[in-house]
Amino acid sequence: MSGVRAKRLIAVVVLLAVWLLTLGSLAWGDVAIGLALAVALELGWRRRVLRGGVVGDPTTPSAVPLWRALLALPRLAFAVLVEITRGTWEVARYSLGLREPVDEGIVEIELEGISEEGAAAWAFISTISPGELVLDVDEERGVLVLHVLDASDPDAIRARHHEFYERHQRKVLP
Repeated sequence: MSGVRAKRLIAVVVLLAVWLLTLGSLAWGDVAIGLALAVALELGWRRRVLRGGVVGDPTTPSAVPLWRALLALPRLAFAVLVEITRGTWEVARYSLGLREPVDEGIVEIELEGISEEGAAAWAFISTISPGELVLDVDEERGVLVLHVLDASDPDAIRARHHEFYERHQRKVLP
């Protein structure tokens, strides 16, 4: 078995193990779904993200070495948990009447130079945090359209999102 095939097999086995440990199940259906997801992730992530994204697109970010992406993944996961906590606290303040809604509305965030996978991950991370909801990823205009509870300072929201992307996500999913 060549070195490349061995690395791919190890990646699939590790992804499958993470899936099964997360579920806490060894049922044949869970194993089959986990194996399918692991193969799809390994092939798709390696081809589209780690090797530079969309072929022929000069705006696609440069490739991320696998070892660097794996090292940055725990930091990204922790940053997402911090964002979820921040969003939960904000929504709780509104829900408990400790803060009145200021100016809920729509904010558009530019996605220039971000791969399709990076934009999808950014949209997921933004939506998983309470208080923000992705309405659209407008590929034609290259913007992420968000509904936020407090849109009184859209530039601050854009800056927070771009800082999060640069500090945490770009190292894993550019």
